[in-house]
Amino acid sequence: MKTLEFREEASFEIIVPQPGGSEKTEKLTYPSLMVQALDTPPQGGFDRATSRDRNKTAIKIEEAVKDKKESVELEDAEMSVLYQAVMDWRIAFRHPGFDKFWDYIEEVQEDR
Repeated sequence: MKTLEFREEASFEIIVPQPGGSEKTEKLTYPSLMVQALDTPPQGGFDRATSRDRNKTAIKIEEAVKDKKESVELEDAEMSVLYQAVMDWRIAFRHPGFDKFWDYIEEVQEDR
């Protein structure tokens, strides 16, 4: 069993360019990044088992956020699904917050 904490400091802001040259500031939280990574298709797309495993894990995270919990408990297999999705994830923005997010997921996976 692994516990992922939803701390307030576990968020950061990025500036997203918009059409017409404007910019929008977007706050990214660790739970939202976890779900985005799970939603991103693996190379070659989703097979049935991968889709089912990722849905189960994403729903658990989404429900914890909706219920305003400060953390979510994942079974070891669910954490492995999240870890693999996050480590395989490719992003469109470079920001130190992503490095901290990847490090946090790795720390929880490895019980550091």
